[in-house]
Amino acid sequence: MTSSGLLGRYRVDAVLLLVAIVWGGSYLSAKVLTEQASVGAVLALRFLVAAAALYVVWLVRRERRPTRGELAVGVLLGGTQSAILWLETLGVAFTSATNAGLIISLTIILTPILESVARRRWLPRPFFIAAVLAVVGVALLVSGNGFHAPNVGDLLILAAASCAPCTSPWWDTSRAGVATAPSP
Repeated sequence: MTSSGLLGRYRVDAVLLLVAIVWGGSYLSAKVLTEQASVGAVLALRFLVAAAALYVVWLVRRERRPTRGELAVGVLLGGTQSAILWLETLGVAFTSATNAGLIISLTIILTPILESVARRRWLPRPFFIAAVLAVVGVALLVSGNGFHAPNVGDLLILAAASCAPCTSPWWDTSRAGVATAPSP
């Protein structure tokens, strides 16, 4: 197999690995940064960098100005994401980066559950079996040297993991600038 064929074959795996490294590293970075600065300062820097990067992308792509509906959805999503990131970053300040990453991963389980409730479509039984196993796995990994009551940071991260799925139905419509929930 040629090197370009090999790269193409594993491109998705490589991108997923890169995302995992960056995502996992962000919790470690947040932990280190919150030891040196306030949560507000850390988030202000994070949002400033993101805003500057998005502004450059907007300038390069020469996109049209957003409509009122797009701005409304953007403000709604931006506000909820800001709240979630505030909970995450504050939680990381009070727990370990490892616990934060593991607990926030529960979002992957909570999202389809909340979506199935919202759409009134029950998930298949194997999903719930896998979800219970995943939650038990996270609990075992987070418990470290034995089970103990979760600390404030763990609870803040769990709150962020619980809030995050509530915004997912809006992501599809946000690209189109529609300020209504997607149809089932």
